[in-house]
Amino acid sequence: MVYNSSDNEDFSSEEEQSEDEELALELAAQKEQEAKDAKREAIYNADVMHDKLEDIAWTEEQPWEETLAVTSSNPVHIENVDDDLERELAFYNQASLLGLTTVGTALEAAKLAIGRFEEAGIAWQRPPDYYAEMVKTDEHMAKVKEQLLYEQRQIEAMEQRKKDREAKKFSKQVAAERKKERAQDKKKAITDVAKLRKQREKSGFAGDLDVDKELERMEGRGRKRDAPSGNRFEAREQSKKRQQRDSKFGFGGPKRLRKQNDASSAADVDGYRPSRFDDGVGAKVAGRGALCPADAAADVAAVAGAAAEAGAAAGAAAAGGPPAAGAASPTGRASRPDKQAGGGASAKYQLRNDRRQPSRHSLLAEASAHTSASSPPDESGVSSQWSSAVCSKADVSLEDALAECVREALSDGAWPADSAPQVAFIFISSSYQSHYERVLPLLREKVPSLQHAVGCSGFGVLGMHRGAPEEWEQHPALSITLASLPGVLLKTFHVSPITLPDADAPPSAWYKRTGMEPVEGTETNFILLGDAAFGGVMDLLAGLDYAYPTARKAGGLNSSASMNSPRALWAWSAADDPQGTSNGFKPAGLVGLALQGPLVMDTLVAQGCRPLGDQVYSVSKAHRSLVLEVVPEGSGAGGSGAGGSGSGRGRGRQGVAPLEVVKRELSALPEAERESAARNLMVGLVPDDFKPVGDLSPGDFLVRQLMGMDANSGALMIGDVVRVGQRLRFVVRDRQGAMHDLVSHGVDLKKRELTASLAGDPLPPPLGCLIFTCNGRGRGLYRVPHFDSRTLAEYAPVPSSGFFCNGEIGQVGAATYLHGFTCSAAVFRAAGRQGKPQQPQEQQQQQRLQPGEQEGEPQQAPRRSQEEG
Repeated sequence: MVYNSSDNEDFSSEEEQSEDEELALELAAQKEQEAKDAKREAIYNADVMHDKLEDIAWTEEQPWEETLAVTSSNPVHIENVDDDLERELAFYNQASLLGLTTVGTALEAAKLAIGRFEEAGIAWQRPPDYYAEMVKTDEHMAKVKEQLLYEQRQIEAMEQRKKDREAKKFSKQVAAERKKERAQDKKKAITDVAKLRKQREKSGFAGDLDVDKELERMEGRGRKRDAPSGNRFEAREQSKKRQQRDSKFGFGGPKRLRKQNDASSAADVDGYRPSRFDDGVGAKVAGRGALCPADAAADVAAVAGAAAEAGAAAGAAAAGGPPAAGAASPTGRASRPDKQAGGGASAKYQLRNDRRQPSRHSLLAEASAHTSASSPPDESGVSSQWSSAVCSKADVSLEDALAECVREALSDGAWPADSAPQVAFIFISSSYQSHYERVLPLLREKVPSLQHAVGCSGFGVLGMHRGAPEEWEQHPALSITLASLPGVLLKTFHVSPITLPDADAPPSAWYKRTGMEPVEGTETNFILLGDAAFGGVMDLLAGLDYAYPTARKAGGLNSSASMNSPRALWAWSAADDPQGTSNGFKPAGLVGLALQGPLVMDTLVAQGCRPLGDQVYSVSKAHRSLVLEVVPEGSGAGGSGAGGSGSGRGRGRQGVAPLEVVKRELSALPEAERESAARNLMVGLVPDDFKPVGDLSPGDFLVRQLMGMDANSGALMIGDVVRVGQRLRFVVRDRQGAMHDLVSHGVDLKKRELTASLAGDPLPPPLGCLIFTCNGRGRGLYRVPHFDSRTLAEYAPVPSSGFFCNGEIGQVGAATYLHGFTCSAAVFRAAGRQGKPQQPQEQQQQQRLQPGEQEGEPQQAPRRSQEEG
């Protein structure tokens, strides 16, 4: 307990005195009322009581139907009517004289009364529709309830004041003890220093005084004999019995901690505020915005120049002439002479906030003339189509917004006559919360060819408008994406807490839930949209990774503008609703779309961090979530060293405390950036132990929160379990880190395209993009609109859509995680023309069955070990 000022030690404040006086007054009033009640005299006026009795008593002239009295012929004599035993015994004796029990006497009286009713012709049973009305009115009962609640509140307030007084008394005692303890420590320190001074005087001040050693000796005197000395984070040596049990039974606990994400992990961004992050590195440019880091800009320029040269060379080879200066690159973008010449101005990544000013984003219309994209036809002559549109008008109805989105998505003849939309992605802001159940029926009226639809509500939505992506946060907006994917098998599914397969369920249980069985040699991908209150997201992701180890997954959790706003999910399929009566609305759980066939889905997960340095380290000593020692790995993230693999990496090498590494890397930064970097420091782990250091990309690091540190040992605690041999690097999460990370992932995407093109096996052109970005990003982080969507559009110039999530789903390595403060994107490529033609579903089902299996018994995929992924 720490006391900041002398005011906390004032034990007789005015507030305490007023509360004590108030309590004393209440107790005095209560005692006074009790005294009055005790002194009240009883009034016994027999004459008045007899008069009142005559007024209310029945007279003998009243008919029996009015009194309903059945009198026994045997008199009852009771000497003391206040004696319960004597009174009950008299009643029993009276029944015995009649030869009946007490119950029998009552039944006999009832029979006599019923006979008299029937003789008089009076109905003695209630009618079937009889309604017994309360004697007291609702207003009276409301007053009674209000009085009872008031008394309950008074009692609770009094009890709370008593608890507060007890707590204050205890705090006073603790404060007094601490004050006494500090005085004793101070006295002891003065005594020790005096003793040391005397010893030094006796020795004539011979030798040098080791102050640290003397202080440690003084502090060690007060330590208990049994208290452990040394580093409290040091991993203790285990006994042989403990080691034998661990080798036989394991370590217990959940076996999927590699996918664990809780409030202590990086997914927790509740405390994130954009205003707490400063601008970071980078100079301002003309207009509104900021430059990206110099290294990211250099990568952009290098990739763009290489792509331009490759495209120009390919065009020259095809035409038989020299490459032109403005030849088109393999990415579909024209190269610029100033970029090829290495002009510095062209390498700048500039943002514009004012839409009236010309910007590079306005050039997206050259790559996508409309809001739709298409792929070249496959062997069957049918091409894939993808289009998106957003309506952000605040004064239009849901019907008009849907009509505008569908009209813009299918405008200008972008869709050929032989192609029609078959799948839709719906992203809607919470401003339309009262119309959630009408969204899908209205969309099916506008698009009769629709066969599948998934979607959700969000804090904000993304979509295409006039050839450029736009982001609308806390604003009425509706984003509709329509696609035609010939040859691709589509399945929609919904998982609730009740229908979620068990953690030990076989793959066949997941096949049955999703409706999709994996086929060897065929792409299988998932788009997952969950409710923010669904607690089984991590178990579902782990199960899908187990059942579909090669499938890619992307998505997010729905969000709303406020905590009280309802959220929505949609999942609908025409095959499951032949009558067309379902609205597809799902209030909770998780919905998904499974895609299987000639469709490639590239995923990128930008976790909003930039590396603190280029060096990657290997953990040489760790204990659960504590990193005790690290060693440099290879030559950094961009080096060429392989760095070893598995748990043997880092063993047998002299380790360094990770806190010393952090201090060294922070000291290399400019002084103006150190405080911001230290405040936003995090750790990036590499789940894949076998990937060489030189091949590590930004998507190979899983960002985890830095939970704490120990200044004595230099150990760091992070929000995940760390193993010896695992690689890591330190990263910074801020505005500049988010910009750098997103650009790095875009550059990595173009590098993969360029590498495949130079190898003679070019990737299919991108068809569409779905973006799932955190509601902590957007304008609040970047201070400019449309940053995430338009940055990704620079590297994948295709129609894009999505929403702002309450948690993002994306893969890092071979495992799928739930992230926070992340931008997860899925880029689709139609690969039908490069692969084999898709076989009919019946032939695929026959190929899935192994010899000896019958239809309905899916083949189980081999279970992955815990170390994989």
